[in-house]
Amino acid sequence: MFGGLLTVVGITGFLADAHFDSTHHSSFLGLWDVNGWYNLFHLVVGLVGLAVAVSPNRLHVRWYAGVFGAVWLALAIWGFYETVGTEIVSGLPNTTGANIFHLILGLLGIAACAHGIFIPQGARHDDHTGPMSKGF
Repeated sequence: MFGGLLTVVGITGFLADAHFDSTHHSSFLGLWDVNGWYNLFHLVVGLVGLAVAVSPNRLHVRWYAGVFGAVWLALAIWGFYETVGTEIVSGLPNTTGANIFHLILGLLGIAACAHGIFIPQGARHDDHTGPMSKGF
């Protein structure tokens, strides 16, 4: 789900601004400033998320959620720490809207990872492949 969201944000962000330098920043739907680097980052993370989502191994999804949740959370904290209107990393504009977006993504990613770790993933009630299965 978040892979699709980030892919769409990355692609549509290029419509707002596709310059790959730190002097160009354009508003994305009036929410935050974007540039080519910012859009490329969202696009790559989104495409990785889409690739992981179709993986048969659910552990990959959990790792994706945890790792990128931590990345988004760190980016949000760093953005809130820096002065709004400057750059977080060379080329990535810093705006309050982006920091809130990153904070929400980070918290949801970490929560998704934690849910997979702390909630046992045993057989479902409709799983008829276990040893006690009647085969129907």
